[in-house]
Amino acid sequence: MAEAHRHAPQYRSDTGLLGADEPEEGRFDFSVTDSMILSARKNDLKVVLLWFGSWKNSMSCYAPMWVKKDSKRFPRARKTDGTPVEILTPFSNENCEADCRVFRALMKHIRKLDEVSRTVIMIQVENE
Repeated sequence: MAEAHRHAPQYRSDTGLLGADEPEEGRFDFSVTDSMILSARKNDLKVVLLWFGSWKNSMSCYAPMWVKKDSKRFPRARKTDGTPVEILTPFSNENCEADCRVFRALMKHIRKLDEVSRTVIMIQVENE
């Protein structure tokens, strides 16, 4: 990360994919995001972070394993014939609440980490 940020000014690159690891429900690890913010700050860059939540390119590849393993609590979308696919349905309150909890925790974390320096200038919520 530091090497990429060292070269970023010459490419005018300042956007990073935002990640929030939740290995267990309610326990968050924001170390990748912290590293990105701190490295950008060290290199005098401002950053725009991208948030995909449960879906990226329509797939649920960023959902934590404990969500992926519990398709009853976190239902999947279904094909027209009723066959489930490996994509969380957007029509589930449980899926929506899980996304909201991690996003809320991440925003509080970024505020605490970056409130003074203001390295993060925007969070772009993707709607893929």
